[in-house]
Amino acid sequence: MCYLQVYIVFDFADETTLQSPKNIGTAFESLFKGQQGSHFQLASEDFETVEAAWSSAVRQSKRSAYIALTNSTGYEITFSVVTNNWRRAYFTANRGQVTQKGPDSMLEACTFFRTTLAADYGFGFVAMDTNPLPPTGEGDYSLTTLYDYNFLSPRLIATLGADKLASLPVYGTQHFPDGGLLLEMARNPLVDKKNAAPAYQAAAMILGLPKFQQGC
Repeated sequence: MCYLQVYIVFDFADETTLQSPKNIGTAFESLFKGQQGSHFQLASEDFETVEAAWSSAVRQSKRSAYIALTNSTGYEITFSVVTNNWRRAYFTANRGQVTQKGPDSMLEACTFFRTTLAADYGFGFVAMDTNPLPPTGEGDYSLTTLYDYNFLSPRLIATLGADKLASLPVYGTQHFPDGGLLLEMARNPLVDKKNAAPAYQAAAMILGLPKFQQGC
């Protein structure tokens, strides 16, 4: 069971992408300009740009740097990096909010981020309260778990097998410009657990993954 927060996590091949305030600014500015349903903006009115907000967050960070986004419906997400691991980024939302309003707004923000910065791997939903996260991948990630949302780089697609991925009983897919792929396993993973469970089980079996995590 998830407790207060749910996360979608992105891992990068090296530290340089997330250490650049310009990269972070570009990713979220692309969201602000192109979003269709989310209508996010910076929650703080102290900064005119995401790059400035992120630069300030990094300067003031002790353990982690973060910025918050909000939209007109009150949906809020937080983007953060723990500063002793610049290869991993976190998108966070309140569990009750995602359950009631659905995951679409959070997912739209994540897909713009992934499109712009081309993470090597992304996965969620996960909860920090219940299970430890897998370590940031080294070399071949040796994936062991199918999640509600699986953001796969071209390298991971080759590892898992493009033909196998194309045959999975998923809710939806999205292709990224760099050849990456998002697998969505359920419409609302925090609500549709019972009906979607057979699809998760079948997909994990097809990919040869020993386990799946549904709705965290």
